[in-house]
Amino acid sequence: MKVEIYGTASCAYCKQAVSLCEDKAIEYSYTDVGNQESLESLTARLGTRPRSVPQIFLDGTYLSSGFNGLKQELAKISERR
Repeated sequence: MKVEIYGTASCAYCKQAVSLCEDKAIEYSYTDVGNQESLESLTARLGTRPRSVPQIFLDGTYLSSGFNGLKQELAKISERR
């Protein structure tokens, strides 16, 4: 399982998403979209400029609900185990 988190340094939900991955020992990558290049890359991937952060992908699938969506998906995965 791989989580990709796009966020900013000042975003509390971004920090919570990172902490959740670390607490559950889940592999993740974090990209700060505070710089133009990273923001343009995320915009190209989404097809539109993001209106909020975090923007999260789980195994390449976009989670439109951000941190709450990640928390829900990880809970579903835990239930199946």
